Amino acid sequence: MRKCLFFVFFVLFCVSNINAQTAAQQKKISQIEKKIESAASNIEKIEFLNQLAEIYLEISAEKSIEYAEQALKLLKKESNVKPVTEANLYSTLGAAYYYQEKMSKAIKYYEKEYGVIEKNGTRDQKIRSLFNLATISLQNKDYKDAKKSYEKSLELAKQGNSKDLIAYHYKALYDVNFKWGKYEEALKYYDLYISIRDSELRRDLQKKISVLTTQFVFEKRKRIEKEKESLQKDEIIYEANENQARLRGDTAKLREDSIKKSQEIRLLNAEKELQDKKIELQNVQLEKRARTILLLAIVGLIIAVAAFWLYRLYRQKKIINQILAQQKEEIQAQAELLEENNLQLEEQKNLLEERNAQIMDSINYAKRIQEAILIPEYEIQKHFPEFFIYYQPKDIVSGDFYWFAQVENKYVLAAIDCTGHGVPGAFMSMIGNTLLNEIVNEKHITAPNEILANLHTGVAKALQQNRPKKDGKYVVEDGMDMTLCTIDAKQKRFQFAGARNHLYVVQGTELKVLKANTFSIGGSSTTQNEFTMYDFMYDDKTSIYMLSDGYLDQFGGEQDIKFNTSRFKQMLIENRDANMRQQKQIVAETMQEWKGENEQIDDMLVIGLRLN
Repeated sequence: MRKCLFFVFFVLFCVSNINAQTAAQQKKISQIEKKIESAASNIEKIEFLNQLAEIYLEISAEKSIEYAEQALKLLKKESNVKPVTEANLYSTLGAAYYYQEKMSKAIKYYEKEYGVIEKNGTRDQKIRSLFNLATISLQNKDYKDAKKSYEKSLELAKQGNSKDLIAYHYKALYDVNFKWGKYEEALKYYDLYISIRDSELRRDLQKKISVLTTQFVFEKRKRIEKEKESLQKDEIIYEANENQARLRGDTAKLREDSIKKSQEIRLLNAEKELQDKKIELQNVQLEKRARTILLLAIVGLIIAVAAFWLYRLYRQKKIINQILAQQKEEIQAQAELLEENNLQLEEQKNLLEERNAQIMDSINYAKRIQEAILIPEYEIQKHFPEFFIYYQPKDIVSGDFYWFAQVENKYVLAAIDCTGHGVPGAFMSMIGNTLLNEIVNEKHITAPNEILANLHTGVAKALQQNRPKKDGKYVVEDGMDMTLCTIDAKQKRFQFAGARNHLYVVQGTELKVLKANTFSIGGSSTTQNEFTMYDFMYDDKTSIYMLSDGYLDQFGGEQDIKFNTSRFKQMLIENRDANMRQQKQIVAETMQEWKGENEQIDDMLVIGLRLN
């Protein structure tokens, strides 16, 4: 029962302690935020923001990054900021990204920190910065950079001649080489680490033995001096007794026989007193000898203990050397096994490279076939000079494609997004291209809604999507989303129908979005095949834009979110007066800036056309 009560009280104490720490942190954060609001200069704000970023490292890495980046923005506007402040900001950002396991960004900011410290920092600051950078590289399995940073840090540590710090670097270099697979070099650094550690132990032991030896010599010298003083005292007493005896003898000869008897009594008393003193002196000497023997025994015991520990250290070192020899043999055996495995892996790698080359040749050939069926941009520009295509496949071949045809005085233009991307999407694009040629060029169907209805039927038939599932057989559910327009240049009239992908129309300063139907082309679950058609007259200030969802769904920006429709419409309105060649460049540059270092997630297709 007492144990249970103690455990409960202990838990309550820990919780209250944590709450107290949290309250103290919040109080400190509030105080710093007030100081930021009342700061008289950017330099003070930078210092306070840096303090907040360091506090939030223990609470929220995301908040720490936010405050550190605010400080960096202010730092770029100031020229009198101390280099150590800038280095601290980079160090904080590196640690925050490390906690988020974003190693590439962590390394980037630790490298910036070292760039500042290398010019303005002390030797200890440079060692700390290099060691942090090496540790992050090791965590990221970048063994080459980790080793390079550890070696630079080791050179600086040697300048300071700190044995503990040098040994710590040898241990770190052992870890890098062992994880890298360089076992011989790892063993070299481990021997260096052990040699420094053993030398420090021997030096401490020698100091202890020296102190004990000095103490023993001092005690022995003190004892000898006391014995000399005792012997001198004995000689003085003995001489005094001799003189007294002689004096008594001379006096006895002069005295009469009447006092002889008293003289004998006195002599007897003197002899007794002398015997008592001799016994007392013998007792003192025996006590001193006993103390000396005890001191010698203690010193002997200390020497024996020291000898025992020296022998034990020797035995431990001998055992460690045997273990190291055994580990060396095991490492050599593992190295031989690894070499055999590497040969097998090399053969498999060559086979995979050969097969991969064959596959890539096939895909590149498919790319040439796909490019061959796409009408070149300059061919469409012969009919519509103000026209552009931004076409950015995710892989070598694409699931997005565009299509153009002329039937008498009408032009049909479409932007198609097939299911998937890469090779599956490319197969669907071939089916879509073939069916559109059959519907428009052969059957001369130009009404957008009828084209989509026929295309839906054709895709379902080509992929046998309408047949029932039997015996668990898989039915292909793929299809395509698209935007399709028919333009009558003679009557200045355009018609539009769409499957999930809308049409964007800019007339003067106004932007309209013509909504597409909410179902796709193809798929066994799609029974609806009646598409809505829009019919409009246009003037020379009318521009239309078609696109696949890859452009809108791309992640990027500071918050790593989708580009989305609102940003796309804003880009069209802001650049409506530019010609189509300039707009194509704006579309490309905007996406490149938005995407940054992020991976492209889907094929991208944007078409712009000014109806003049």
